[in-house]
Amino acid sequence: MITFGEVIKFKEAEYVYLAGTEEIFYLAKILSPKDGEAVNNLYLKRIGHGAGNNFKIADSPVYCFVTLTTEMVKDRLAHFFQPGHDSSANMNFNILGRLNDLDLKEIQQTIISGPVPIELKELVKNIAI
Repeated sequence: MITFGEVIKFKEAEYVYLAGTEEIFYLAKILSPKDGEAVNNLYLKRIGHGAGNNFKIADSPVYCFVTLTTEMVKDRLAHFFQPGHDSSANMNFNILGRLNDLDLKEIQQTIISGPVPIELKELVKNIAI
């Protein structure tokens, strides 16, 4: 059985498994170093515009991510943009490992306070780490 914080390979990409229901399973995509750098640079550019910018970064799922510290994915981003996947889809995956507790706590806090689906917030808020 797969649990919160396991790193999987699914559809040729790496993900962190977050939670699931009968209809939907939630994953955070682990971005490649190049894609992670692009998202982080755009984020830094947006916050650099300061108070004069009408664009609300905190409300945008595009900028909802955690920089990972677990050795196998160190310095890569776990990105929470569009985390829901249809559970009726073929869920063939390989478990590659598990994130460390520091990453798990930061992911849980980011989900609880971030712009992600309410169902995902409810599913992860009481997970003991």
